[in-house]
Amino acid sequence: MASEQAAIATTGPAGGPALFFPSACEGIRRTDRLCAELWKTIQNEPEYAGWTTLFILPDFGRDADDDAGGNGFQHHRTGDASSRTTWMMALGAGVRAGQVFDRPIQSIDLVPTVGAMMGFSPSLSQGTRLEELL
Repeated sequence: MASEQAAIATTGPAGGPALFFPSACEGIRRTDRLCAELWKTIQNEPEYAGWTTLFILPDFGRDADDDAGGNGFQHHRTGDASSRTTWMMALGAGVRAGQVFDRPIQSIDLVPTVGAMMGFSPSLSQGTRLEELL
């Protein structure tokens, strides 16, 4: 465990003391497993298999936390760009398989992308359609 902690040690907010995230690694493994289980369940249901598109996003990012007692990514206060930066997994019908985006994607990009897939115009959306996904 100590070697795992050392491998994922980082500097805290504002250059403060190093924080250790061994539970974060376990959280990633757990989330990955749960996403796979959910997708397998969908694929085992004849009425959904081959017809379902699944988008999985976390709770839409965290804004910076400059509080000396904070952990650097604790709150949802500002709505700034860093609080909208997130990861997304997209699986199934209408999604181009094997795409990895090596650029920033925001949660607000989901609506225009789903709109393009489903044929509706998200005229009030501020996001950008993820063309590589379609």
